[in-house]
Amino acid sequence: MYLSSREMLLLCAFHSGTLSETLDTLRNAKEENAERMALIKSVTEKLESMNEGERVSLHFDPES
Repeated sequence: MYLSSREMLLLCAFHSGTLSETLDTLRNAKEENAERMALIKSVTEKLESMNEGERVSLHFDPES
């Protein structure tokens, strides 16, 4: 799975050890951080769709 640099920064900030704990932290953060809601939602949806053994990678956009 690929994350943008903004998504990866957010994931690093909200990382809580395990995938399930990190998802819980992100779900709780949605309610408290309205200005980052779209980014938090994007990362949460990507992490929820991960398959077992899948890795998260940083994706560099060649257009930026």
